[in-house]
Amino acid sequence: HYEKLLQLQPNNPISYFQLARIAEFEKKYVEAIYLYKKCLELNPQLYVAWNNIGWLYEQIGDKNQAEQAYKKCIHIKPDYVLAKINYANLLVQLGLFSLAEEQIRMVLQYEPTNCQNYLILGNISFNQSEWDKAKSAYQKTLELCPKNAPAWNNLGLLLSLSGQEEQAREMWYKSLQYDDTLSETYINLILSYENQGEIEKALSVMKQALEKIPSEKELSEIKDRLTKKNSVL
Repeated sequence: HYEKLLQLQPNNPISYFQLARIAEFEKKYVEAIYLYKKCLELNPQLYVAWNNIGWLYEQIGDKNQAEQAYKKCIHIKPDYVLAKINYANLLVQLGLFSLAEEQIRMVLQYEPTNCQNYLILGNISFNQSEWDKAKSAYQKTLELCPKNAPAWNNLGLLLSLSGQEEQAREMWYKSLQYDDTLSETYINLILSYENQGEIEKALSVMKQALEKIPSEKELSEIKDRLTKKNSVL
């Protein structure tokens, strides 16, 4: 329908926007970027499109283009919370922790109960080895959003780092209860069992993981290693 609409109204940016959204949902990221760009040629002030194209650039690994898109979005719409959160997440990946925290502190002025703010603050503290601050931020995340799987996962990492492996696993199983497609959580659990010499349990979790996310390359690599270890045992 949108393609037919585009034929009738070739200068309608919304047609390109909606086609880009469809491509995005279908994980056709390069196609979606092209369509968003066509949309922005017709309406450069459509800030949502700038945010979405930033996220897509992240998915294909172009962090520089992602950063420029987020900054453009925020310039047009300074109070657009989603773009600031996405930009802050990107800044954490780039190791620009002060700038990331600056974005989140601004977001808190608009949405003080948005749990994503505290998750990112936790990640900022975690990456700077500020364990107590990270723990408090993750706990605040879960106070606001008890089903936030990444926060449960990251709490597990903190417990594991302090040698509390059993408690860490409880957090990771909790994480998978709320999102059973989170590859990082599966990997943490598998490595935990492997490091404790519990290879069969590690392989059991591996089987569950590959059923949910069969295309995850890192899982396949770990599986090969575990299978070799198990054959030796």
